[in-house]
Amino acid sequence: NLTNAMLKFHAVTLVMRFYEHLASKMCDEIILDRLTKDTFKSALRKRDRLASDQTQSRTIDLGRNMFKTCLWANAIAFLADGTVQQIILGYGYYEYYRRRRAHQRKQRSKSYGDTNNSYPDGQNEQEDTLHMALSFALKSTKVLFSRSVALVVASTGGAVGTIIYPGWGTLFGTQMGDGVAGNLLE
Repeated sequence: NLTNAMLKFHAVTLVMRFYEHLASKMCDEIILDRLTKDTFKSALRKRDRLASDQTQSRTIDLGRNMFKTCLWANAIAFLADGTVQQIILGYGYYEYYRRRRAHQRKQRSKSYGDTNNSYPDGQNEQEDTLHMALSFALKSTKVLFSRSVALVVASTGGAVGTIIYPGWGTLFGTQMGDGVAGNLLE
């Protein structure tokens, strides 16, 4: 719903600002500049710098340079989004597991009059915990993989968009790349 989307947007923004702050403390100026670059303005500057050379290699160089720029400039945003998704996933698993265990203990106490560790169907609590942990690890890995692929596809989209129309094409291509990757992987 809209409220959850707005909360997630603001959470991603806060985490992104936190990561930028960490980067400002831990990285040198060159790396920090790459991580916080404005891709719109960068695409226009790269286009103007390469404008004197109207060859095929100019187009390839512009695309290659913008791919690298988009990859660096979007890394913090994609990391922040992935972090928020991981937190939501972790909290969801925590709540599900907590409620499930409470329900199972309540059922066992009704059925057996005690709260022993054996489940009515023979499955023990350790196996259940292991199953939940593996399920969480699998979904967590899927989030990490999808955000990583989305970063690369968005950067590719930004590079293609820059070749077509530097500036606005860069932004449009980046968003389209992220959208395509998100729809294919999530």
